[in-house]
Amino acid sequence: MSDRIPAAGELTNTATMTSDRIVVVQFVVAPFAMYQLSARVAGGEGSIEPRRGTYPGGTVVELAATPADGYHVAGWTGTDDDASVATSNTVTMNGNRTVAVKFAPDVDCNSDGIPDQRNLQDGDSADCNSNGVPDECEPDADGDGLIDACDDRDDSAMERPEVPGPGLGLCGVGFAETLVFSLIALGFLHRRVRRMLLAGDRPGPPKKRG
Repeated sequence: MSDRIPAAGELTNTATMTSDRIVVVQFVVAPFAMYQLSARVAGGEGSIEPRRGTYPGGTVVELAATPADGYHVAGWTGTDDDASVATSNTVTMNGNRTVAVKFAPDVDCNSDGIPDQRNLQDGDSADCNSNGVPDECEPDADGDGLIDACDDRDDSAMERPEVPGPGLGLCGVGFAETLVFSLIALGFLHRRVRRMLLAGDRPGPPKKRG
């Protein structure tokens, strides 16, 4: 017998040993919900596992998609990360869930032997207009390194190399700054020559050594 009768679900209690005591704790099965998972491939060209199952609420189920040869994952629906284009994903069973994965044929517009989707996913290619096509495969009429579709972006000037304009001097220094530096240098040279003349040390040809 314990010192008190705890409330249901309480995990601690005490027993004061003033004599021999017998303490009993009773456990019951906690109620929990079971939810159904159904997974499918939208349009075929691959498979997904598991296809179905029954799981306790809160279970995180790992999903694995296998595209057919020449195909890649184009998108997911009903998962924890629908924006992913990886072959693995998860779904949290907080209710009955229906998951789908879609595959698309591989395209290699830059002929590097790697599907364009993989180039973009790995960061090997840029996609400034987020249309799923590597920038090197889109037209760049003015050859500025920024595709035509992104030439009018506000940040386009930041992405182009800075070229000094006609008003800039050497190393990007402005004309006014260059003129000031030149005048300072001339003034220093003038004062040095004047001191030499006053001291009688006029510049002349170097003396021959004996």
